[in-house]
Amino acid sequence: MDDLELKECFRAKLKKDSVQKVFKGLSQKDMKALALIALKDLKRQVERLEELRVEREAFTQVPSSNPPAEIDRDLEHFQEMFDSPEKFYGSNRTSYVGNGKKRKKFRKWMEENELDFDEWHSRAESVCSEAMADMFGGDWHDGGVRAYDRWQSLSVIGPAIDIMVADLVKKTTLHVTQELLGTEFCVGDGRRVSWGEASKDDHEQRIAMLRTNSVANIEAEARHKKAIELLTEAGVSCLKELPVESLDRSNEWAT
Repeated sequence: MDDLELKECFRAKLKKDSVQKVFKGLSQKDMKALALIALKDLKRQVERLEELRVEREAFTQVPSSNPPAEIDRDLEHFQEMFDSPEKFYGSNRTSYVGNGKKRKKFRKWMEENELDFDEWHSRAESVCSEAMADMFGGDWHDGGVRAYDRWQSLSVIGPAIDIMVADLVKKTTLHVTQELLGTEFCVGDGRRVSWGEASKDDHEQRIAMLRTNSVANIEAEARHKKAIELLTEAGVSCLKELPVESLDRSNEWAT
């Protein structure tokens, strides 16, 4: 049974039964298969985002002949993007939105001209091609491209994590001791609360933080595996030994 058939099989089961009931019927082999599917989907997503990043850089590197003053070019560019978003995100796009600074400047331009960003966003999203969906989401996500990437990763591996956590909850015994009651943990709004005084909302915030961290750990592992691939391909012992021309001068970070 291939991945697609396996996904359809589990979707059919989940339509009939609850997650808990389906989980009880899973074998170790099924669990491994689900985890492998999730990782494959994540790898495809990472590869697609990398392709889009390279494509963006290619657009920005095309020189223009006799460019007019930058401010005039930007204003003309912004007006075109507002009027015809399909030229930037459609299947037959002919223009590129620009980097993060240009996108921020576009928002400011809309404010200064009393234009409705939410209306434009809905209109642009409606004409966005399937191939450009990830780029569009990352371009205009409130938290930025990296926050969007993590949100996407959560949507891929979240169901598999839910199943594993649900199983652990059943097997976990919480020993409510005086020591536990006095132990503190951080929550999403920056506060520190003790186990003894934490509300349901505090625990939910902590769960959200832990889920985000789990995705960050997977992303970090992917970067380290990519480093191993680069070392193997180049036949060197560490990244500092890579040829100078192969170094990426962008400000990407790694963990």
